[in-house]
Amino acid sequence: MPTGHNFGSAQVGNYREVIEHVLEGRADIGLGRLPLDDKIFEWCPIATATNVYIFHRGHRLSQKDVIRPEDLIGEPLTYVEPQMQSHHMNENAMRYMGAEPNLAIQFDVTGQEVNFVAAGLGITSSNTFAARQFAAFPVEIRPLSLALSITTPSSGKKADGSVRFCKMP
Repeated sequence: MPTGHNFGSAQVGNYREVIEHVLEGRADIGLGRLPLDDKIFEWCPIATATNVYIFHRGHRLSQKDVIRPEDLIGEPLTYVEPQMQSHHMNENAMRYMGAEPNLAIQFDVTGQEVNFVAAGLGITSSNTFAARQFAAFPVEIRPLSLALSITTPSSGKKADGSVRFCKMP
């Protein structure tokens, strides 16, 4: 039913494709992740989200209130867009603990991960914004807790500010 409003055109795709659609004029507006280049795009935040893990009902992680990287060791991971930075953070956290991530299923079709998870083929990370869409599936969602670290040279002179920062309670 027409509303009298012209919202322009829309295209779907992964975030890289959405950016290309907007830049090439195939879409008037796009949904993307920050950061975006201010010299190329005008943007405004419309939602905030935090990282969560999604797993089938009854999974061992359903007993936890918060998921930590050490909880992921040995778990088969189901990742949409494997190059996503949040996936790299999770994988690097496991590697830091001496464990290699078990990347069981990788694909690039957003929204399909819930099917693999609901079938018990793996667990996946997402954000609270996207995870709300999975409410109709037999899955559970828990927040992910990642520690923040500061990086300084392992040898040589360290900046006074970084030394003071690291000694803060």
